[in-house]
Amino acid sequence: MPHRAAGYERDEHGLRNQSWVAPNLNRTGDGSIYLSVLDFAAWTLALEQGTVLSPAAQATMRRAAGLADGSTRPYGFGWSLEPFSGPDGPRPAISHGGAWQGFTSDWTWLVDDRLAVVVLTNQAGADPAALSAIALRHAVRAAPPDRR
Repeated sequence: MPHRAAGYERDEHGLRNQSWVAPNLNRTGDGSIYLSVLDFAAWTLALEQGTVLSPAAQATMRRAAGLADGSTRPYGFGWSLEPFSGPDGPRPAISHGGAWQGFTSDWTWLVDDRLAVVVLTNQAGADPAALSAIALRHAVRAAPPDRR
């Protein structure tokens, strides 16, 4: 297929194409959603503008999950809610990562900064969240003082 990205994995011989996975396993969100960086940008803008999820729905998704013992975990309905450790302290962040068939991804959104970073790779075992954090640290550091 022309211009198709292939997923790779590393083994003792180096990089090779990801092992074959039956197409019938690609029927769920973790294997059937194909997005580009531009799609992620449109998704983030739609969230920011409240056109895809209402502010009330987003507030619910941004609420940490409560456990039976009364404690909470930094995960809303589908989003990780771990704060981002910026150069001038922690900032609220929403993120989600993924991995399937030799591809890995990370989307991290600093809502208060109106800043999102998306990293897409085609190597199993890559750490796109670490790359997102590096890009976010640079972007936050470079932002004008009124945006920090």
